[in-house]
Amino acid sequence: MALVSYFVGRDETTCFILRSDDEELRVCRVSLTEAKLGAVAERLRVTFNGDPESFPPVAPLRGRHPHRRSIAFLDDIGPELLSFTAHTAGLPLVYLAPHGPVHLLPLHAMPVADQTRLVEVAATVYCPSLSSLPAVLARRQSDDAQQGEAFVAGVAAREDLVPENFERDQDLLTVEGRPPRSVVGIDATPSAVLAGIANARIAHLTCHGSVDRSAPLESGLLLAHDGVRPSNEPRRSGLEQRRGHVLSVGELADIETSLRLLVLRACSAGSLARENSGDEFSGLVRTFLQSGVSAVIAPTWNVDQESSRWFLAELYDGWRVHPTMPLWLLFHRTQLRMLRGEADPWTTHPYHWAPFVLVGDWR
Repeated sequence: MALVSYFVGRDETTCFILRSDDEELRVCRVSLTEAKLGAVAERLRVTFNGDPESFPPVAPLRGRHPHRRSIAFLDDIGPELLSFTAHTAGLPLVYLAPHGPVHLLPLHAMPVADQTRLVEVAATVYCPSLSSLPAVLARRQSDDAQQGEAFVAGVAAREDLVPENFERDQDLLTVEGRPPRSVVGIDATPSAVLAGIANARIAHLTCHGSVDRSAPLESGLLLAHDGVRPSNEPRRSGLEQRRGHVLSVGELADIETSLRLLVLRACSAGSLARENSGDEFSGLVRTFLQSGVSAVIAPTWNVDQESSRWFLAELYDGWRVHPTMPLWLLFHRTQLRMLRGEADPWTTHPYHWAPFVLVGDWR
């Protein structure tokens, strides 16, 4: 494998590469600036998630017709941003430590020099930063997730037209007719979710996310409170009401858990804010890792309900059939199956197979 770490500066981006089969540190410098990468990340957010506050308003991408919006602006910078691949040829796994706006770019979905997408060249796993890596690897799990309890929580926002899309994921982790422990709908409160993940080995959370730029520790996951589903526009609620619905980064930092895997679905907490530079996404995931979670799977944009369920169902099924297979390999195989059209022809677009990233312990 190779460890690849980015540093995004005002005038250029530097990439440091360390292969597992030798000790030489390699360095690549490219002319992509922080402003340029931030602009690409913002354009990607609008392309996929839409922007109701712009003029004219931009609707979210239609899942069945993703090719109607071009992502050439993303592909154009791929060969330069991924120039490290000249030093990682032949390695099956690349462990990526992004920086700044690179946190919000799907490096695995971008093309390398020959226009092949990185995911077709090597598997990719991410970490919030190199400083978080030692703690993650020190918690090597001796047993697999199937030997412990699974926990599922899901709650839609009040504005969601089909709440069931968020509140029916128990079936994804049902084994031999035995459903996992779960809380859904108005029962999926912050306290119930904290209790659930504290004692589980794998947790699956389907909800919206909230980013608070003025108070980063108040960012987090939007859950039910006092018998009411949250709003997906928490800034329009009163302070106390908003706090009741948010399972915040600050609260998550205080828990201790031995989760092998935490999966976040339908929550693009890393890219909700127009001005987001990537710090909130890395901060939320970093908090989960620091609280004891070994690995996190999370989307960096709003996922399509149908294709995201297919992706996670395939991943969980693969884990049940191959319980000793490394998580990174199962994840990579699932990405390739969707990219090659095994779900449906329209899911070959990166919008469908690339939103999820695996962060943390890849083993």
